[in-house]
Amino acid sequence: MLFMACGIFDGVAATRQDSIRESVSRLVVTYPKAHLTDIYKSAFQDRFGPGHLITDTVAALDYLKSEILGEIRPGYADYEPTLYEGHFYRVNIDLVKNGVIPNDVFVSSFLESCGKVKGEPLEQWISDWSEILSVIESMDLDLPDFEVERQAIGNALKEGRYAWHHSEDYVKEYDPHYRIIERGIFEDRLLPYINDNYWPCGQRKK
Repeated sequence: MLFMACGIFDGVAATRQDSIRESVSRLVVTYPKAHLTDIYKSAFQDRFGPGHLITDTVAALDYLKSEILGEIRPGYADYEPTLYEGHFYRVNIDLVKNGVIPNDVFVSSFLESCGKVKGEPLEQWISDWSEILSVIESMDLDLPDFEVERQAIGNALKEGRYAWHHSEDYVKEYDPHYRIIERGIFEDRLLPYINDNYWPCGQRKK
């Protein structure tokens, strides 16, 4: 398993731009195949959490249960903060599959997280994304298909469409299967199970 080596998100950067830069750097180092759309998705999840996609709770739970029953997929971080303020965590479903986190605890944590974010005007998100994008552009990351994706995201936002999928390269390389859990819920309910099962180095306890 790829443990989240940098641990709990604890950075209060000198400036907002520093925080964005550090979060983006962490993402592209962890996932070298990431595109701009993958950075956007993490930033969007940090602001809106999982609730924006959950229109049918029963269907969402059924899909989650089907993923939990699937095979373990090594290579993706066990948990990591969303970009860039760390309001939420992406928590790998493999932690349930391998018995680290109880199924019922994970499911209830996910459902409660869905109601943790208040709505935000699209205009505010467009403004915030513009700031994030300007920082990314200053970093000279040479992201694949950067200009095409920058324009695609901008056009989608103008049309009122703000949710986004992972890039094909990201999915092919990392096969992500996670759920978005609110930070406080993660730290209070899920992290203790992880700490009980793993040493700080990431090696599982006997």
